[in-house]
Amino acid sequence: MSETMTSSTIPAQQPVSSYASLPFVAPRHRPRKGQLPRNFWSVKASGDYEIDCETGEAYALLFLAAEAEANSGTMLEGVVSDMPRDADFTGLELGFITMIGFAAQAGAGRAREVSAYWARCEAERKAAAAKGRAK
Repeated sequence: MSETMTSSTIPAQQPVSSYASLPFVAPRHRPRKGQLPRNFWSVKASGDYEIDCETGEAYALLFLAAEAEANSGTMLEGVVSDMPRDADFTGLELGFITMIGFAAQAGAGRAREVSAYWARCEAERKAAAAKGRAK
């Protein structure tokens, strides 16, 4: 894990070469059955809630930059599944989720476009299959 970052101490679009280079991603030394060999949320709270929220926001901005560069699906599910639950939830998680939420709001129109595209592709696939059966 790297030193504490805040949203004011990193550039919003800092280049990230891969998910593995994110400061909150680390190897998982003994993955249990069903776990990936990488822990996508390897963090330690500072104990200062405000700083932890800012650090979580900074991590989200880095994650979003990595997502923009990725040529694959999102790794958000990996991050969220490795986050703690209930009482162990800290400002790190709150800051991260809040910033991801703002990004989702900003990109809601684009998400609807992608969903509509997927629906068209599925309809075309079904039409082609039906046409193939009709021959």
